[in-house]
Amino acid sequence: MIELRRTYERYWAARRADAGGAAEGSSSPNEIFESVGSVLGEGKRLLDVGCGVGTLLDLVGAKFQAVHGCDLSETALREARQRGVLSVCADLNRGLLPYKDRSFECVTCLEVIEHVFDPLSLLRELHRILKDKGQLVLTTPN
Repeated sequence: MIELRRTYERYWAARRADAGGAAEGSSSPNEIFESVGSVLGEGKRLLDVGCGVGTLLDLVGAKFQAVHGCDLSETALREARQRGVLSVCADLNRGLLPYKDRSFECVTCLEVIEHVFDPLSLLRELHRILKDKGQLVLTTPN
């Protein structure tokens, strides 16, 4: 797991260097985020699982009182926090997410599930932290 984390840290460090430190998606939001923004409801709390640098906040932040995020990379999370995402470092391959049961009205998991070793465990965790009648928006290219 340590090597996996190092891989993501290198990935985000290189990606941020290529962007010149600019906020990802600040000039042209990606089509997945735009699609999610159009279908996502409103609520008190949103959790973006695999939030990266927090780009989704730019499109949906006004719909929620608080946007939370988790990611494996502290490099990415530093920028997410600067954007206003209440973020924590979490390894999705290590079991439980660091949130209480039924904590979020909405959960997004965009282009992440294909990167975990046990997708079914992740789905169970997303179900656990999602409030009854909550909304999960999950995308995958795989």
